[in-house]
Amino acid sequence: MKKLMVLVVALAFLAGLSSVALAKTYSGEVTKVSGNKVTIDVGSKASEISKGDNVKLDVKKGSKPSAAGSALVGC
Repeated sequence: MKKLMVLVVALAFLAGLSSVALAKTYSGEVTKVSGNKVTIDVGSKASEISKGDNVKLDVKKGSKPSAAGSALVGC
């Protein structure tokens, strides 16, 4: 009985580690914010994400594009 319990605990531990190993990291850019919806462009990796997937976001502040900066391009 004790050996069976050790085996079950070991298998549960390995299952927990394997689920963490399956997590993937993508980076993208916020393209649109409308109310409580945020659209993020992740490029060609979007096909690997499906509806209903759990997503965790780490947000890093970026600078907003300014109209003055884009007006000077090409001068």
